[in-house]
Amino acid sequence: MLGLLVAQQNDHWKQLLGWLKSLRWETVQLHSCSLGRKELEQNPDIDLVIIDAGTAEECGLKLISVMKSESRLARVPIIACGTDIDQALALKYVELGVDNILLLPTIRETFEAKVRKAAENGKPRILVVDDEEMIRDLLHDFLRLERYTPLLASSVDAALKIIQSEPVDAIVTDIMMPGKSGIDLLVEVKRDHAHIPVIMITGLSQRFGPRDVIAMGADGYFVKPFHNVELIFTLRKVMGHRERPIGNRVQSSAS
Repeated sequence: MLGLLVAQQNDHWKQLLGWLKSLRWETVQLHSCSLGRKELEQNPDIDLVIIDAGTAEECGLKLISVMKSESRLARVPIIACGTDIDQALALKYVELGVDNILLLPTIRETFEAKVRKAAENGKPRILVVDDEEMIRDLLHDFLRLERYTPLLASSVDAALKIIQSEPVDAIVTDIMMPGKSGIDLLVEVKRDHAHIPVIMITGLSQRFGPRDVIAMGADGYFVKPFHNVELIFTLRKVMGHRERPIGNRVQSSAS
C-alpha cells in the first residue's frame, strides 16, 4: 500500500509516518498541494492521501475538490488531519467528500483504525481471471491506470482462493480456460457471493453468446478484442454502490 502525505514536516507528521510504516505502508511526503497534485496524476499506485488541514487550508480544499471531481482520482480516499479543525472547516470537508478527519495529536489506535477503514473503502478491487498472461497483464496495466486495484488469477481455482481470502469488488473473467471454465466460476460466485458483479470476456462468441451468460447471472459480456473504455463504463455501472461520493451527491456511473 502507498500513502501520499501532503504536509509540512513536524513532530505530529513524523509520528504519523512512523505509524504508517508499522502498518507496512510505503509513503511519499510532499510539502505543497501543487506537488501533491502532480504526484497523484503521475503515480496510479497511490492508495490513500493524508492532507494537512491546518497549514494548507485553501490549497488543500482546492486539491480535494480537484480529486473528487476527477473520475479516476475520486477513487483515492482522503483523510484530513490537523491540530485546529473547527466546525466550519469540518463541514467543508464533509461537503467535498473527504473520507475522514483526524484531530492532532491523536493516539495510534485511532489513526490506524481510520487508515484501515479508508483503505477498505478505497480503490475498488477487480479480479481478472484469464489463462493468457498477455491478457492479464494488459488488463492489469489498464485497471491500474484507472485507479482500480487489479488482482490476477490464471485459473478458476486460483480465483476462488482469492475470493475466499480477501475483498473483491468485481470480477472480469475469460470463459474458455483449461480445467474449470469462466462459466463454472460465474455459477459458483453467483451461488456463494451473489453481491460480486461478474463480467465475462471470450474469444469464442459462437459457443457462449450474451443471452446465455446473462441468463446465468453475468453482469456484462465482451468479445475479444474489446474496447477498454466500454469495459470501464460497464464496471462503473455494475459497481454503482462502490462509486465514491463527490460532495453531497453520488458520482454518476456514466460520467
